[in-house]
Amino acid sequence: MALPFVHSTCRLLCLTLLLLCALLARAEVLDTQQLAPYWQQQAVFGTFSGVNDVRIAYVKAPVENATASLVLLPGRSEPFIKYLELVKLFNREGYSVFAMDHRGQGLSGRMLEEPLKGHADDFANFSADLHTFMNTVVLPQQEGKLFILAHSMGSAIALRSMAESEFDVAAAVLIAPMIEANLGFAGACFVAELVAWACAECWTPRSQFDSVEAAFAANSVTQSRQRFMAYQNLLQELPQVAVDVPTYGWVRAACRTQDAVMQAASQLSAPLLVLQAEREELVLNEAQNRFCAQKNAIGEHVCKGGAPVVFEGARHEILFEKDEYREEALRLILQHFDAD
Repeated sequence: MALPFVHSTCRLLCLTLLLLCALLARAEVLDTQQLAPYWQQQAVFGTFSGVNDVRIAYVKAPVENATASLVLLPGRSEPFIKYLELVKLFNREGYSVFAMDHRGQGLSGRMLEEPLKGHADDFANFSADLHTFMNTVVLPQQEGKLFILAHSMGSAIALRSMAESEFDVAAAVLIAPMIEANLGFAGACFVAELVAWACAECWTPRSQFDSVEAAFAANSVTQSRQRFMAYQNLLQELPQVAVDVPTYGWVRAACRTQDAVMQAASQLSAPLLVLQAEREELVLNEAQNRFCAQKNAIGEHVCKGGAPVVFEGARHEILFEKDEYREEALRLILQHFDAD
């Protein structure tokens, strides 16, 4: 008589175990054997719970007797493992490097069932995740002065967090910062609000290419074929880190954060260097110029020199551009950090 109950109980236990195994597998960050040898040998990977319990992945690439600590914040859709070349360089310079994947991209938890959708509800969540990362991972292990290097969307997150927190940041560098995203036409934020109200999780327009060569020819972020192809190869090897175009929800959130990012200038005190790509298509250079012309908390121009350093002919991803741009950018970054 008890047999049906036993069978149903066993089935329930089996289903529970299968679900638990699935959740654990999903929580696993990455099999490090898939990564380049330097990541395997030098890096320590981990996760923490961000806002709404979204899993946030991070990495520390330490060096013995570090002279400084660097927090690296990638842009939209970029995983931190893309930055291996940069991490190795800063390690050689004596910096221990910390980096995190923003929610919804890289090795961090995704916001939607479709993992390729780059989605966001509120940019305040990005900043809150960064606060947690700083307080629980970076600051307890910090050696030497603390520096921040951020790109594009990562810069918007860094600015809000620096303005809202009491982190003792010695200096920061922003690469093509997303003070305002370039949405293509005036009034785009109003349109994004309307579309997102109807379907926040819908894709924005996507481009399809027949080959990687066609994608490179059409890209607006770098003129370095070598670095572009290296990243495409990385995405082939680790497709789980890939993210496609943003949703209308992400665009709405980006529009809503613009004022907070611009106003962050008045609360900053750490020396700030902004590098601007002259052939920029993804963010608005004019907004960067207005941001830098403001005064910071100690009454000085918020940016070193009162304006961005313009890289004539360069595209959005200056640190993944041709060597002529990248090497000059690295020289200026190290010079800026060494001065503080």
